[in-house]
Amino acid sequence: MGRNYPCRDGYGPTEPPEDTLRMVQRAKPYGETKVKLFKLAKKFNNEEDGAVTVDWVVLTAAVVGLGIAALAAVKKGTGSLTSKINDHLSSQTIVSTF
Repeated sequence: MGRNYPCRDGYGPTEPPEDTLRMVQRAKPYGETKVKLFKLAKKFNNEEDGAVTVDWVVLTAAVVGLGIAALAAVKKGTGSLTSKINDHLSSQTIVSTF
């Protein structure tokens, strides 16, 4: 004889609640879950999209680093040149008569 479950109103036996049946139906044996995990790991190992993304990130970081280094080198030279141009232009006089 099966188990007796109380009615929803508390008066007498009835079938198990539907949510209990769904939980029992959803439960998978351990072996099936383990096989899916191995398939997922094998798929992840064979996938190459992540490696290409890492390559692009490294290349982009290298280009940005070279750009910053070039900017630092140019900035040092342009600072002194700007001062020289400013001094030269400040010493000039403007003739306004024709």
